[in-house]
Amino acid sequence: MVDLAYFLPPSQGELNLEAYNPSYTFNLDKTNAKKEAQTLGLLLNEWQTKLFAEQKQGLLIIFQAMDSIAKLSNLQQVFTGLSPHGISAHTFDPPGIDDQRHDFLRRFHHYVPSKGMIGIFSHSYYEWILRNMVNEGIEPKGLHNHATHINSFELLLRDTGTQVIKFYLHISRQEHRHRLLQRLSNPEEHWKLTPTDLHIQKHWSQTIKSYEQIIQLTHSPLHPWYIIPSDYTWFRDLLIAKILNHTLTAMKPSYPVIQPPFNIDDLPEEVVTNLSKKAKKK
Repeated sequence: MVDLAYFLPPSQGELNLEAYNPSYTFNLDKTNAKKEAQTLGLLLNEWQTKLFAEQKQGLLIIFQAMDSIAKLSNLQQVFTGLSPHGISAHTFDPPGIDDQRHDFLRRFHHYVPSKGMIGIFSHSYYEWILRNMVNEGIEPKGLHNHATHINSFELLLRDTGTQVIKFYLHISRQEHRHRLLQRLSNPEEHWKLTPTDLHIQKHWSQTIKSYEQIIQLTHSPLHPWYIIPSDYTWFRDLLIAKILNHTLTAMKPSYPVIQPPFNIDDLPEEVVTNLSKKAKKK
């Protein structure tokens, strides 16, 4: 039995990511885990349908990772069973000149999922704060200011019906290097590489420290972070599916009870006759 609370940051004290084993799998069997993930995918589809039908709540899912494993294409297995009509996904480029003239959250607010929708952010507002922390450094006061604004923003979303849940996909430095080597050896995957990947590998400790700081400052029971061991993608996908089902279960979306806009008597007579014939055959 996987205890989801194990993957939450501590409620007190400092976060130490080294205490979370990126290769941890709860000793689960890989084959059984993949089957369970498929079953959870079907449950996610049911929750999504209820969420879309209800039109009262939204769910924003944020992914952060050390490298391009945060790309949505690498997480598609988790969302395979979901309907494209009820889901939106956005990957954000570095802020442009116009973006820099406004507050840093402005461009993200526009893409927050509407009620009934599930939204996914990759390279979210956390991404660009983290890059600045690693590349340029941010004074403690500036970092706390950013965290305060993020917490207020996510609380605003929750208060207006959108649950926010955040995943840090935790991999080891060795696994990160292994994935970079794989991409370098395959010309068809060169497009996945960025200078940031090399910078992170060279400044691993500093990057980890930045993640620890921002996660600790922006984690709360209302809009939690989950630290997902991601050296093994099959366990990563299973754990994310479990947490999403847990989250949607707590949200309790349900089908609306409404008066239908018409009844059987309003249908053309030939349609009613055909329906009766089909019912008899069954």
